[in-house]
Amino acid sequence: MRWSSTVGLALFAVACNGFFEDNPDFSETDGSSGTTGDGATTAPVASDEVTTAADAVCAPDGFELNDVEGEVAQLPPIPMSAPSASVSATLEGTGAVDWYAFSGMNDGTDGRAKATVSGVEDLRVCVFLKCADNSMPVVDCGLDEPDTAAGTGFPGCCALDTTSPTHTCNGQGGADALVHVRVSDALDRGQCLDYELAYFF
Repeated sequence: MRWSSTVGLALFAVACNGFFEDNPDFSETDGSSGTTGDGATTAPVASDEVTTAADAVCAPDGFELNDVEGEVAQLPPIPMSAPSASVSATLEGTGAVDWYAFSGMNDGTDGRAKATVSGVEDLRVCVFLKCADNSMPVVDCGLDEPDTAAGTGFPGCCALDTTSPTHTCNGQGGADALVHVRVSDALDRGQCLDYELAYFF
């Protein structure tokens, strides 16, 4: 006896219906997308769509490249009519460091170098000094952390958000000095961090 194609397809359909009745949670998906047994729809996940902090691409500020002390960005002079000046900049990604320099001129006030960063919490700022006569100053950090710039040997101080060391050059307090400022992310978040740096002398 020969089977007709119509009879064969009918028996196949009956068998399939019986299988799905006995296995209600079965899904014909390949694991990448489709419908699960409970009716929920799944969507494909592409690994290259996941963006981590380390993937942050930052628009460079006007001071780059200033990631090492040997390539410090020169800051505008502090106006004689103002106690400070400020600039806006961006820390760019994991391990980012920004270096700046300005000339501190004692205008008859206390002649004290100070740097403050704002706009982002937990930024670490350091101030390092060298006397205008090329000698190394005696620096007092108060409650801040003493540090020495590895590239130049300038002594200085570091703290979160703001630091303001006192210094003497050959016994003269508040003498003119070359000031280097370093800004870094204490948490190393690997993100684009826009901040404002104010500097004083």
